[in-house]
Amino acid sequence: MKYIFPILLSLICFLIDNYVAIYCLFFILTAFTCYNCNKLERPFVFFITFYLVIALLNISTWRGYTDVYTLKLYFFAFLCLCTPLMLNFKVKKDYRVRLGRDKNFVLFGILLHLSIVYLCVFYIYGTKGPVILNQSLRFDVPTAIEYIIKSALPIAALVPLVKAKKHFVLVSIIVLPAILMGYRGTSVLALISYLVTLWYINGCKEKLSDVKRKKNYTYYFLGLICFLIVFTGFYLRRTGNSELATVDVLIDIYFDYNSPFLYLIIPFYLGFKETVGLSNQIISESITNTINDYPLFFADLFTILPGERLAAGQTLGQIFGSVEGGGLTPGLLGGLYIDYGLYTFLFLIGMGVLFKLIIVKAYKNLLFIPVYTLFLTQYIHLFHRGFLKPEYLTSLVIIVFYFSMLNKIKIYKK
Repeated sequence: MKYIFPILLSLICFLIDNYVAIYCLFFILTAFTCYNCNKLERPFVFFITFYLVIALLNISTWRGYTDVYTLKLYFFAFLCLCTPLMLNFKVKKDYRVRLGRDKNFVLFGILLHLSIVYLCVFYIYGTKGPVILNQSLRFDVPTAIEYIIKSALPIAALVPLVKAKKHFVLVSIIVLPAILMGYRGTSVLALISYLVTLWYINGCKEKLSDVKRKKNYTYYFLGLICFLIVFTGFYLRRTGNSELATVDVLIDIYFDYNSPFLYLIIPFYLGFKETVGLSNQIISESITNTINDYPLFFADLFTILPGERLAAGQTLGQIFGSVEGGGLTPGLLGGLYIDYGLYTFLFLIGMGVLFKLIIVKAYKNLLFIPVYTLFLTQYIHLFHRGFLKPEYLTSLVIIVFYFSMLNKIKIYKK
């Protein structure tokens, strides 16, 4: 039944052309998929649902209204990406909660890593000024220093495996540099990676214990922190930058109506709708990549090679224009569709299957959970951005390196 119902919804979606009706079908599909996924699959499905349910609201002219055909493609994109997560494999799950090996050595490595990161933050603040108060300054940060500062964020997922309790201070120290540099999205994703790791490990503890544990409010607290980082960062940027329109002006100009609800969702809506709007233009106007000789999805990987090369976002920036002179991001569907057309859905199926295999590995080995959470957060960022960044690969290399030390390599012999 759980495979037949999505097929039935897909047939109905294919036959009708009413935006509201298709949107309702999409909402039913996402709710059905969330219900039929297992524990580690649900966070990703929940995020995609939250993202698209907001982004596909046709309530404004911000980046234009979304066409019915584009909505249908998002329906099938969700189906291709998330249906593999409903597959069931017979897996012997590892519920044995333990800290990683040589955790003191790993903690020393983490502190050394963080020292380098904070030196880079102090250097930027000393030469550029307080970036958090004028976030347009972050576009002038050298790429190497940006990557060094962001390299601390994957460590957040490891915290529950190197410290049994009192995580707050270490997690704060890990995330603070990125917040100070105005990297709100990646900071939130780092907190999510820690939260998901903690959530799963605590769930394993409950399965092994006959004693009912007290309700843990950590998830609610960190969820509120994630919301506040995005919410306050958005309003600070809109009020502190004269080049950007205020929220009141945006609602008056672009939205079909004014409502208190809009002030609550607009920090998410503008960013989410930006990607959907760009994807809609790519799809409806049959825009293709005529600037780079290689697919835009992989273009950022070529920028680390010698010579001058346009990044993927810069290429789109030249096509669509950019307020602050930076690049634009069309989301995963648009980022693939601009080069691959309908073959995009094969990529999405492959990504869904790969993520499912990572999840199976995490079920088998509890210490692999941080690697899973990094895949989760990088997939989330990739879904929003649409182009593969070297940062995604370096983050995975960092987390796999720490996982290897915690799981396999015995550094000290007693």
